[in-house]
Amino acid sequence: MDEYFSHETFFDELFREHYGKITGALIRKFGPDQLDLIESAIQEAFLKAIQLWPHKGRPDRPLNWLIRVAYNSALDNLNYQKRADVISDVIVDIRTEEPRAYFADEVTDDDLRMLFLCCHPTLPVESQVALLLKTACGFSVAEIARAFLAKEEAVAQRLVRAKQQIRREKIAFELPPASELSQRLDAVALSLYLLFNEGYGASEGDNLVREELCEESIYLAKKLVRHSLGQIPKIHALIALMLFYRARIKTRTDSFGNILLLKDQDRTQWDKQLLKEGAKYLSLSMQPGKLSKYHLEAGIAACHVFAPSWHETDWVQIVAYYEMLEALSPSPVVTLNRIAATLMGAGPEKALLELNKAAKNLADLEYYLYPAVAAEIHFQLGHKQKAKSYYSSALRLVRTKAEKTFLLRKLSQIEEGLAASKHRA
Repeated sequence: MDEYFSHETFFDELFREHYGKITGALIRKFGPDQLDLIESAIQEAFLKAIQLWPHKGRPDRPLNWLIRVAYNSALDNLNYQKRADVISDVIVDIRTEEPRAYFADEVTDDDLRMLFLCCHPTLPVESQVALLLKTACGFSVAEIARAFLAKEEAVAQRLVRAKQQIRREKIAFELPPASELSQRLDAVALSLYLLFNEGYGASEGDNLVREELCEESIYLAKKLVRHSLGQIPKIHALIALMLFYRARIKTRTDSFGNILLLKDQDRTQWDKQLLKEGAKYLSLSMQPGKLSKYHLEAGIAACHVFAPSWHETDWVQIVAYYEMLEALSPSPVVTLNRIAATLMGAGPEKALLELNKAAKNLADLEYYLYPAVAAEIHFQLGHKQKAKSYYSSALRLVRTKAEKTFLLRKLSQIEEGLAASKHRA
């Protein structure tokens, strides 16, 4: 087996990189009403690649190979009587150079087509985002469910209803006029935000970070902002947010894949060019009356990345940003992050008061951050048994190897402390 196939993640990365492009190419031939057929055909194409490429070698043009096989599979499944004679008319040439920035003219830009097709305004917003993550980005139902903090069954039904509506209303795979595109920007921005989040903190697997997803979301966001429609404050703020986090992504884990908390990261290793670029986009986003959740999150990220050291971080400002974010776009995760920032800035007593105030709204949240924050608060207060219980609860909710290792280390430290206390007694 050659070096090209020596990494287990190769086909996962290939899937992420090309899924949306293949979907777009096939939708232009079969129509968006055949999404189920297209998804099935793409799965078959990747399965054949997994079976054949390690033995026969990689094709010269992997993307076109995948499109060809998926197209043929879709034809077979439709029971076409006669194959098209000229496959080259179907196998579009996905260009590698930077696309021009004119939506109306860029009919071969399948990345942008997929973004705006999935975010059709007649679909509910949550269905738009779920469809985009599934169809354009290749997310599984389970990954989408975790992004929404929802149940997999609910997400699956949401996707089924969205596809049924596309068929019923005969929604075309065409870019609408610019006046209509603006109605879809919020869902597009949210999808790119969730795509980046999955890359920065994977919801499951061996690796905490999936850099290819971060790169894809930044690439798509920059492609969007090159068009006049995307040159608005919220998109600039979104890109700034992504770049600030991307700049320190390589310091999130050590050489063994173990999590490094922000206070333990080597700030000299942060990418200064990305920080500078992020600051530029944040500056472009600053317009009166145009505040969005992305502005506030970018502001929080800026407080972290531009602080000279962990001890000089402006926690008061960070907590203020989270309070504004709770008012603008409330969610349990925002509340938990505010409480975590309160812990860092004001100490565990104040953080515990805030946690108790929010406990009723957090009680049913099956998300590791709740017990993890509670555990750290009680640990700092010296409540080791409570901290142990909360860390154990968090451990049951995490899905990545790095997070499990981190929590197990925390539990081990607490157990050692409890054993030492018992011995002294």
